[in-house]
Parts: sequence; C-alpha cells; structure tokens
Amino acid sequence: MMLSWESMMFFIFILSVYLYINFHKHILMMLLTLELLMLLIYLMMMINFSLMGLNLSLGLYYLSVSVCDGALGLSLLVKLIRTWSSDGMNLFNMYN
Repeated sequence: MMLSWESMMFFIFILSVYLYINFHKHILMMLLTLELLMLLIYLMMMINFSLMGLNLSLGLYYLSVSVCDGALGLSLLVKLIRTWSSDGMNLFNMYN
C-alpha cells in the first residue's frame, strides 16, 4: 500500500511531537526534534508553494531563520554544558 505525501508528513509530524514529549529531559534531543519539525514545515511549505505555482523565495527566508534558530539553540546548549556540565532539564529544578 502506497502512502500519499500528506499522510507521510502527518506521520512524521506525529512522530516528532512524540519524540519531543518523550525526550523532555535532555535539551539536545529537544533541539533535534524541534529542527525536525522545522524541516517538516519547510518541506510542506515548498510542496504547497510548488503545487500552487507561487514564488519559492519565501522558503529560503524561512530556512535562513530556521538555521539561525538552530545555531542559537546550540550555542545556548554549549553555554549550559560548560556552566553545569550536563544537558539535563533537572538542572532547572526550582526546589533544590
């Protein structure tokens, strides 16, 4: 049985949301799943824009913002690991 691209995109979206919820204790895994969601949104935008015959330059703007977001997240992760020597979310426990 061949799946359509819409059902495959929906499956990948549900999988990435599940992974984001499941790996909420590690910041690196949360960042990776957020990047997966960003790429999925970019892919859906490009498919829809090409089917409608619209200009594809908006996708490049979205992709550049997505890359800047990923770089900012990784730099904050490096700062967190250098400061606390871990990437776990238990560092932010307010009841210690």
